Amino acid sequence: MFLRNHGDGSGQTEAPGGVDKETIETIETKGAEMFLIQLRKELIGKTYQPQAVKRVWIPKANGSQRPLGIPTVKDRVVQTAVKNYD
Repeated sequence: MFLRNHGDGSGQTEAPGGVDKETIETIETKGAEMFLIQLRKELIGKTYQPQAVKRVWIPKANGSQRPLGIPTVKDRVVQTAVKNYD
C-alpha cells in the first residue's frame, strides 16, 4: 500500500512497467518492504543507478505520434522522494 500512496502520485498501479517490466503490483506481491529496504541500502551506499527509460510512442489528436518515457517504479519512487524532500 505504501507504494500506491507514495509512488509517482499518479495512482496507477497497473500501468506497464519500465524497462525492468516491474509494476507496483508485482513489487507489492514480492514484498514492498524488502524492495524499499534494498533501495534504501543502494541510496545510502551510493550504489543506486537509475535505469534506462522505456520509450513508447503515443498517438496525438492530429494523427502523429509523440514519444513518452516510462521510468521504472524504483526510479519513480526515488524521483518522488527527492521531489518531496525538504
